[in-house]
Order: sequence, then structure tokens, then C-alpha cells
Amino acid sequence: MCGIAGIFNIKKQSKELRTKALKMTQRLRHRGP
Repeated sequence: MCGIAGIFNIKKQSKELRTKALKMTQRLRHRGP
């Protein structure tokens, strides 16, 4: 299985978006095959 995560928001700070992106990828990794 594969998963895709993405964020598109030009109004927020990149630090905040990075935190959200990391949380999303951790959830995808937790799913496993």
C-alpha cells in the first residue's frame, strides 16, 4: 500500500505547516503494508 500526504496553504508559516506534514506522514507510516 502507499499513501500520499500534501498541504497547500500560502498564508500560514512554514514551521506550522511542517509540523502538520510530519504528523500526516507519521500516520501514513503507522498504517503499514
